[in-house]
Amino acid sequence: MKQYRTDRPYNDFTAPPPTYSERKLRSILRSKKVAFKDSQIIWYTGCDRYTPDLLVGKRLVVEVDGKVHDKDFQKTPDRIRQRALEHYELKMKKFRNHLTLLQKE
Repeated sequence: MKQYRTDRPYNDFTAPPPTYSERKLRSILRSKKVAFKDSQIIWYTGCDRYTPDLLVGKRLVVEVDGKVHDKDFQKTPDRIRQRALEHYELKMKKFRNHLTLLQKE
């Protein structure tokens, strides 16, 4: 099993602040007592890093995606990143912003 790195030092990088949809999903998961990490940096090559919205357990990456991920310029980088993460045996689950907002806590 390949191991991705989460301990690599970094400079001048902080995760962007969570969106309202991400905060709502975090709140829902907390209310259901699901353990997760946020702002967890995953290095999938020597120089490429990725900060998923949530990391549940050691192998589930959860993303809350908005409309920008429907744009052509964003689809290719998303697909490349997902394949790289799958190479490390990480599973990715994506939720749409509007679906997250419809959920009750």
